[in-house]
Amino acid sequence: MVSEMKTDQLDSLICAISHSKLRKTFGLVVCGLDKDNRKLYVGYYLQWDRNDLDEITSRIKQLHEKLGWTHIIIDQQSGQHFIKSLKSEGLRVKVISTAKNVKEVKGIEKLQVLDKIEMTQLFLTLKNKHQIIFPENDSMKLLEDQVPIFSEHITEAGTADYYAAGEEPDDLIKSLIMCGFSYRKQLTQKYNISHVAGVIHYDSGYRLDPHNRGYSDFVTTFYNY
Repeated sequence: MVSEMKTDQLDSLICAISHSKLRKTFGLVVCGLDKDNRKLYVGYYLQWDRNDLDEITSRIKQLHEKLGWTHIIIDQQSGQHFIKSLKSEGLRVKVISTAKNVKEVKGIEKLQVLDKIEMTQLFLTLKNKHQIIFPENDSMKLLEDQVPIFSEHITEAGTADYYAAGEEPDDLIKSLIMCGFSYRKQLTQKYNISHVAGVIHYDSGYRLDPHNRGYSDFVTTFYNY
């Protein structure tokens, strides 16, 4: 069971779903926004195999009833059948598409077409400024293990891309990046996001005391749902 959470000091919760290469696994991440302090708290994750897609939607609905996020952001490449299944459960779903070098400003503003490089660069900026907060325990280990392997790769054309090499899954980190980008206006003060190359190095310095602002109830006791 998911333990009862005290989220009254978080302004809102958001959920994002993405997939790993070849859609072998899918990952869901729920984050909470502390707008006053411009912090993104990572509170929950769920990963499942593509063979479990038909059974997972009811579990996601139950999870929503307990956590109460505003809506789900999902990459359209996760599959139309899966997206329709989520909507059939009465869940609010925002379908987005990702690409490189997106020029459509209106599409980005409306969370319709997102630039995957821009999203990753924003995540790196937020991480380096200690604005993405993980719990101090190891309950997020599966998600945290995906952070350093989600690295920059230069294509034959000389352009940059971000993904996990080989067969390593990167569904959870992609979902976390989507959560951060959806709250970009609340988390940033018009940062000048410069290019950050290499891997997303994990720095334990951006963990905060989970007892600060009542956050411990949000992050420490509900990962075995």
